[in-house]
Amino acid sequence: MGVRLTLPDWSSLAAQADDTVPLLETALLIARDEYPNLDADLYDTLAQSHAEHLRPEIEAIDAWPLKMAAINRHLFDELGYTGNHDEYYDPRNSYLNEVFERRLGNPISLAMVQIEVARRLGVPLDGVSFPGHFLVRLPVDDGILVMDPFNGGRPLVRTNCANAPSRIWAATFPTTTR
Repeated sequence: MGVRLTLPDWSSLAAQADDTVPLLETALLIARDEYPNLDADLYDTLAQSHAEHLRPEIEAIDAWPLKMAAINRHLFDELGYTGNHDEYYDPRNSYLNEVFERRLGNPISLAMVQIEVARRLGVPLDGVSFPGHFLVRLPVDDGILVMDPFNGGRPLVRTNCANAPSRIWAATFPTTTR
């Protein structure tokens, strides 16, 4: 049997620097408050299976934007992760275990899935808080690729991000990853 995923305790999280807080484990710790019998290993395994499915394709791609196009295609088009537009305030949209199971979530929870899978594939994706929304960003060449996980991971152009840095990569993903 493999190594079991260990969830942190609340007091240890308070003492950690922001960039060392384990994303998946912390999100599952929050979910465990509502779901005491939560099996954290199940969701760690699911995130890993998403990444492993993509690994050969991602390793064959050089450009970061094309890697993200492949990740987004798999998560949002093939697996069906999507923003819950009909019941945005449903509490289940915030619990990562429910997001993995239902493939429905809010901007932050979908970003967590996207970030976790991307990072397992060596893609340095980060979350970014925008007024009234949550997005993800990836450094590319001389700018930043900003994407909206709530809306299928679609890339945003600078005009969509009124208060964003001036060097947002303003392009759409190509339809092919080769």
